[in-house]
Amino acid sequence: MPKGNGRASQDIKAIMAEGEKEAEQVVNALRLGEGEQGFNLLVPLIDTLQDLVYMLGQLIINTREDGQSNTLTNAIIAIMIPDLNALLKEILTAMAARDYVLIADLLEYELAVKLNEWQHYL
Repeated sequence: MPKGNGRASQDIKAIMAEGEKEAEQVVNALRLGEGEQGFNLLVPLIDTLQDLVYMLGQLIINTREDGQSNTLTNAIIAIMIPDLNALLKEILTAMAARDYVLIADLLEYELAVKLNEWQHYL
C-alpha cells in the first residue's frame, strides 16, 4: 500500500477512535437522563461519522488510482460504508422520535462495537 494510503488508514483509525469516544459521551448523557445534552453531543458525532464514510470512500479511490488496490481492504471498506450509512439512518430516525433509549443502545451496542472491530481491519 502506498505511503499516502497508509497515512489515510491511520487517519481513519483516529477518526474511528474519536467516534468511539464521542459515542460514549452521548451514551453517558442519555443514560443519565440528560437528553438535551446527549442531543448536543450527538451532532459532532454524526459529523465525525460522515467524515469517516467520506475517508473510507477516498481510501478505496486512492488505492485504485495508485494501481495498488488491496482487494481485502477494499472489500471490507465496501461493507463498512453501507453498514455505517444504515446505522446513521437508524440513529437519525431515533433522533426524530426523540427515542433516547434507542439512540443510546444503537451507539453503545452497535456503533462502538463496529468502530472498535473495524480499526483492526485497517
